[in-house]
Amino acid sequence: MVERYLLPIIGNVPLEKLGLADLDGCYASLTRKGLSPRTVRYVHSILRSALNGAMRSDLIYRNPAAYATLPKSVKTERAFLDPEQSARFLRAAEEDEWSALWQLLLSTGMRPSEALALKWTDLKDDALTVQRAIVPREDGGWGFDTPKSGRTRVIPLDLVSLAALRATRKAQAVNRMALGDQCDDHGLIFTRSGAPLDLQLLRRRNFARIVKRAGLDPKLTPYSLRHSHISALLSEGISVSLVAERVGHASTKMTLDTYAHVSSADRRAVVDVLNKLARS
Repeated sequence: MVERYLLPIIGNVPLEKLGLADLDGCYASLTRKGLSPRTVRYVHSILRSALNGAMRSDLIYRNPAAYATLPKSVKTERAFLDPEQSARFLRAAEEDEWSALWQLLLSTGMRPSEALALKWTDLKDDALTVQRAIVPREDGGWGFDTPKSGRTRVIPLDLVSLAALRATRKAQAVNRMALGDQCDDHGLIFTRSGAPLDLQLLRRRNFARIVKRAGLDPKLTPYSLRHSHISALLSEGISVSLVAERVGHASTKMTLDTYAHVSSADRRAVVDVLNKLARS
């Protein structure tokens, strides 16, 4: 976040001269570039924390980030699939080259950047260890980073997802034999020509075709599969703490705040139960 958003704008400003106008200008610039208010606020929280550290070290006497103007937080409705739509999506995805990826995203709720960073060594028995994410670089390259939550987590897999991964591994082995020494796939599960898959390209081509074939909302994105997984688990009564742990949320509060539409449905279910008890 620092390298991508802060250094290009205020990286050359000496620490002791960094002022409120610099930060307001920085955040305004990021907003004009199309960053969401949530991302700008996240960048701000990182900078504010760093400047607090500078204050504790007596490098600056006040933290200008404490007075910065931030974009208003806007809550948007998360697009997700209900169980019937999920089934339609998976049927339409069966013809796609990366059907195992779509199956995995929908059945685990992991972030696309985490799925694209998976290695075969992360698969043990019937579970995947999520310990890294793909990070694109401005020069067109790529690298690994820790997951967004900063924590490693283990996700048990269902039988369908396991079978899809086994089929992927078999096809990859055949391709590796054909390429011989020319193939260096870094041990990745999802790869083409030795590099991770390009998520934006996947979204525009493969994912968009699947959504159209299934007759679903064209506004859906690969991230919608994560939302669908979380919503499905909460709707089935899985505890918020277990869901937050499975999908890598920093706290249960984030899960509840983000998926309020599910908890609203639960509240209506409680009223239905109370009405039944009152009639009995």
